[in-house]
Amino acid sequence: MSTNDQNLLVVFEDCVHDLTKLCNERKRHIEDLEASLKEKDEKIQQSELMLAAINTKYTNLLTARRLAEDKEAFQQARKRVNKLVREVDLCIALLNE
Repeated sequence: MSTNDQNLLVVFEDCVHDLTKLCNERKRHIEDLEASLKEKDEKIQQSELMLAAINTKYTNLLTARRLAEDKEAFQQARKRVNKLVREVDLCIALLNE
């Protein structure tokens, strides 16, 4: 081999070495990004669950507030429910006889 060929071979080996190193760095970078993405997805999922729970609590609070504001209607509804329960109890008692 001539000196020129040897020089080209050395340059080629250096380039292959650099490409291998760059490829390994990119693989590590991709792995880091995938891990980060997985972590972000988990945080998003937790946030969505928390948001759903908060929305449920908010809806329950609004319902409770409406009931508290309209106490008369609430009392009437409660009386109707109590009356229905008494009627059901009476029916059960009659069936047991």
